[in-house]
Amino acid sequence: MLSPQIAQLAGLFAETLFYGFYLVSLCFCLRTFPSSTFRTLTISTDKILVLVTLAIAVTVTLDLSLIFLRVIAILRVSTIQWDPSVPESIKEVSRLTALNGPIWQGTVKAACIYVESSLADAVLIWRCWAIYNRSYLVICLPVGLWLACIGISCWGLFTAVNVLTMSKELLDSIIAYWTFTLTLNILVPALIVYRLQRHGQERASVFSDESAMTPLNHVKRIILDSGLLYAITSIPALVTQVINSNALHITSGLGIMVEGITFNLILIRVAILKKEQQIIPMRHLTAIRFASSNTPTASEIPGSVMANSHSGSMKNIPKDSNTEIIETPV
Repeated sequence: MLSPQIAQLAGLFAETLFYGFYLVSLCFCLRTFPSSTFRTLTISTDKILVLVTLAIAVTVTLDLSLIFLRVIAILRVSTIQWDPSVPESIKEVSRLTALNGPIWQGTVKAACIYVESSLADAVLIWRCWAIYNRSYLVICLPVGLWLACIGISCWGLFTAVNVLTMSKELLDSIIAYWTFTLTLNILVPALIVYRLQRHGQERASVFSDESAMTPLNHVKRIILDSGLLYAITSIPALVTQVINSNALHITSGLGIMVEGITFNLILIRVAILKKEQQIIPMRHLTAIRFASSNTPTASEIPGSVMANSHSGSMKNIPKDSNTEIIETPV
């Protein structure tokens, strides 16, 4: 069985490794936003996403710093474990204190995980809301799960401050939190992909060239890849929490880093797709647009023609038709 000391050392190594990947993705992510984002005082989508990205970066960095402090304490205590002049009772107290750390460290570390997950889930729900043309009915269940996660996290933090050891109630709350957030991150991407798939089928009769719908396929792949990546790291964290394994120090550390990386990768890949569509605007116009703060609304786009100049085919769409434009947020 993995000892607590080895588990925390391995967790620090794995989290530090993935923190390097996260920093690279963060730099590329921030470069995707226009330089004029904060030149005006108006609230825009880009400003909100930048603030969320920076907030996640703060939580990820703080979490890694707390793990580093705990590992230093473990290494410092290990030097007195072989000292015969130190009583065994003091050795045991020192070892437990170093492994568990001060109460404030554990509380702040848990808060970092909860805050990062809540912010990323909120942006994911917002994307789903925008994909479904701002339908509040669709996001009722995701919002309910999101609020449940917030409530469980607040109760868990309050309990952790007032309880010195891991109680059954606290363990149950952590398991419930991981279960709800994992369900949320499976449900919402599935709703988004379903919407895009259905929209692609409805628009298939409009285009004579199948390649005209490739932006939809790109978006679906981005959402599926991000959801799969998050599930791969969240499920082991949930399992190790349920069986109360010391490997939780590794899986939870990887989880918070992978969630930050996933959040950045979505913004990066969507920004690349936006740029590709702007570089070749007349190659094929599709019924999906990537909306930003400076993008005109659907009503401002002439709905008379959808053309595919690459293949030479064109189909007219009357303005009074039931053509629907999905605006996909960055």
